Amino acid sequence: MAKIDSLYISDLEEHISELNNIADSLQGQIETIRTKTDLLYDIVETSNDSIANQLSATNVLLALIAIILTFGGAIIGLYIRKKKLEVEAMVSTVDEKKKTVDQIANATEELDKQIHSNLKDLYQQLREEETCALLDRLILEPRDISNLLKLLLARDLKEHDFAKLREAYLKLKSDEKEEKKEIEDSMITIKIGGDYDDNYILVFFQHFCNQAVKDDIIRPELIRRFYDTCDNAFKRDIIKSTIDISKAISDNESSFNKEEVLTAFLKALNHSKHRNLSDLRNILEQNITPQTLLDKAKEQCVKDKEYLSLFGMKAPVPDAKHSLDNATNSAPAEK
Repeated sequence: MAKIDSLYISDLEEHISELNNIADSLQGQIETIRTKTDLLYDIVETSNDSIANQLSATNVLLALIAIILTFGGAIIGLYIRKKKLEVEAMVSTVDEKKKTVDQIANATEELDKQIHSNLKDLYQQLREEETCALLDRLILEPRDISNLLKLLLARDLKEHDFAKLREAYLKLKSDEKEEKKEIEDSMITIKIGGDYDDNYILVFFQHFCNQAVKDDIIRPELIRRFYDTCDNAFKRDIIKSTIDISKAISDNESSFNKEEVLTAFLKALNHSKHRNLSDLRNILEQNITPQTLLDKAKEQCVKDKEYLSLFGMKAPVPDAKHSLDNATNSAPAEK
């Protein structure tokens, strides 16, 4: 019995020893596995850190790329917008140039038509442009009237040309006034004005008698030179000037002394080569309103012993008795 127990114990010990060996083996394997697991954990952790760093670097790189793309896109957008505006400006310029070319083409075509079909109107337009240039020249140099007088008298001026001629005349008067003051200060005697004033008044009389009579500055000089201007005027010009004066005198809005102007004009006509021109009588009688203005002017002329041939007036002939008395009174007494 004891032997059986001893064998049993021995087997049991061997079995326990084997189990211990197995346990030790398993423990070693566990340690090995733990070591490998720690190593693998370290590798995975290192790998994760590396991946995380790479991802962080990638994010930074992507952010930088995004910023660069944003700025680049903005710059490209601005450049494209600038080019678009330039192209639009070029298109607008081309359109304007096209319109200009079309206008020039149309003007050229019209000019060609005028040249070939209506040369008279074209010449008239050129004359009007030349007249404007001459008047502008007078504004710059009023005394050039001595060179331009014949040109201005030989053409028809428009009503709107009066303003430029008046401006030139006023500039002449202003220049003369300044020169006169300088001469008076220097105690030198020199004639100022003269022919220049006469030339301007002659142009006013021929072309702008209506406006000149109504002008408070020009009217006194015009009246003072009626004798010369009426006698120097051609038939066509004296008729036009008479019509203009009749209009000015008949204008109800004018406030100058109309009777004085008309009387001076009638006296000047009576001493001119046109004193018997019946056309002038018809113009005065038919265009002056009220008619009493003409009647008063004629009466004033008679009072001034100016007997108008235009209206058939003649100086009264003294009777014989009155003449004999005058001769007796004027004869010397006998000694």
